[in-house]
Amino acid sequence: MDWTVLLLYFIIGCIHDIGTTFWYLMVESRKVFKSGFVSFLLTILGYGVLGYMILSPNFIPRLVVYALGTWVGTSLVVYFNSKGKK
Repeated sequence: MDWTVLLLYFIIGCIHDIGTTFWYLMVESRKVFKSGFVSFLLTILGYGVLGYMILSPNFIPRLVVYALGTWVGTSLVVYFNSKGKK
């Protein structure tokens, strides 16, 4: 398997969870249109990537790298958001 494919899944995982974490912040601050639009985009991205991943021959390595990306994405937003509130 090509390492660039794994890097792409990692980056997509980061982007997806950065978006998801911002979505939670928008819902918390009651931004109706923005949270709905971001939810729409995240659904398309998430299910699109998941469907493509499931159909790929190397499902498990791609899934693990994608999950690591989501971990990093969420951690980055929470870290920087908590720094901004101090």
